[in-house]
Amino acid sequence: MKKLLFVTSLIVLLLMMALPVMAQEPGGSSEGGRVVFGSNFTLEEGDVIKGDVVVFGGNFEMEAGSKVKGDVVVFGGNVNIAGEVKGDVAGIGGNIYIDEAGAVKGDVVGLGGQIEIAEGADVSGAVGEGPEFSFGEEGFSFEIPPIPTIAAPHLAPDAPEPPQTPELPRPHRPPVGPKVEGISHTGSSFFSWLARFIGDGIVGIFWAIILGGLSVLLVLFFPAHIRAIEDTLSKAAPMSFALGVVTLAATAALVALLALLFWLLIPVCGIFVVGLLWMLAMFAGWTVVGKLLGNKIFSAFGNSNASYISTTLLGVTVLTLISTMPFLDQLPGLGWMFGFAGGIVGFLASSAGLGAVVLSRFGARRYQTGASDALLSAKTAPPEMNDERRTTNDE
Repeated sequence: MKKLLFVTSLIVLLLMMALPVMAQEPGGSSEGGRVVFGSNFTLEEGDVIKGDVVVFGGNFEMEAGSKVKGDVVVFGGNVNIAGEVKGDVAGIGGNIYIDEAGAVKGDVVGLGGQIEIAEGADVSGAVGEGPEFSFGEEGFSFEIPPIPTIAAPHLAPDAPEPPQTPELPRPHRPPVGPKVEGISHTGSSFFSWLARFIGDGIVGIFWAIILGGLSVLLVLFFPAHIRAIEDTLSKAAPMSFALGVVTLAATAALVALLALLFWLLIPVCGIFVVGLLWMLAMFAGWTVVGKLLGNKIFSAFGNSNASYISTTLLGVTVLTLISTMPFLDQLPGLGWMFGFAGGIVGFLASSAGLGAVVLSRFGARRYQTGASDALLSAKTAPPEMNDERRTTNDE
C-alpha cells in the first residue's frame, strides 16, 4: 500500500507542476510570472508580464512594445527579444537574438547556443556564452573555449623565449536567423532534448489523469452499462478482442461508404454520427479495461474491497501511461522500443474493450455463452415436464 501511495503522490506532484501552465492565458497584462511546458510562447505588442518567464522545450519571442519586468529563462528553445526585459536573459540549449528594437537591462547568458545582438540593441549588462554541447548525427562534440597564452616567467637574459601556446580555432557555426516565427525547436542540443523529455513526460502524465477522471464520470452516470460491458469482457475476452479488431477495420470502411452514398444528402451528419459512436465505444471499452486493471492492482496490494471510483481512476491512468510510455519513449536508442511496446498494449486493450462494447450492445444486455444457455435449459426443462405429467395424472 505504501508503494501505491508513493506513486499516487508523485503523479499528483507532477500534476501540480503542470496546472499553472493550463491556467495561464496569453495576451494582456499579467501580475505574475509565466511557466510554459512543451510549446512556443510569444509576447505580442503591448503585452506586459510583471514577473519572470520560464519556457521548457519551446521558443520564446517578444515583439516590439512588449515588456517583461523580470528575468527570462528558456530551456531547449530559441530566444528572440524585440521588446524590453528588466532583468536577465538566459538560454540553455538554444540561440539568443536581441533585435535592434530590443532592450535588456540585465545580463545575457547562453549555454549550448549562440548569442547575436543586432546593431542598435540596448544591453546594459554583460554578455557571455558558455561551452556549446551537441548530440548530432556525427556523435558527441563540444566547443572548447580558447586557451589563453601563458606569460613567460622571469628568465635569464640569455635564455630563449618559450613558445606561446597557439589559440585553438573555433569551429564554424551557422548564422542565427533574425526572428523565430513559431517554428518548434528541433535542434540536437542535449539541453533541448532534456527539456523536451521533461515537458512531454509531464504533459503525458497530466492527460492520463484527465482521462482517468473522465472515465470515473462515465462509471458514475452509467453504472449498469459499465457492469454489463465488464461482465462481457470477463466471460468472452478472446471473442471481444476479435470482434474489436473487425470493428476497427469496419469503421473506416463504413465512413468511406457513407461519404460515397450520401455525399449529396447527409455526408457530414452521417460521418459525424458514426465517428461519435465510435469514439464513445472506444472510450467505454478503455474505461472497462482500465477498471479491471485497477481491480487487479488493488488486489495485488491486499485491498480487494476498493471502490469502483478508485479502481477506475487508478486503472485507466495506469493503462494510459503504459500505452503512451511518457519519458521512456524519448530515451535515446531505446525510445522506439518502449513506444512500440506501448502501442501494442494500447491496441490490445482498445480492441478488447471495443469488442466487449459491441457484444453487449453498449451495455444494454449481458453476454451469455451458448453453452451456459444450453446447460441452463437442460436443468430447468425436466421439472416443467414432470409438473405437466403430474397435472395430467391428477386429472
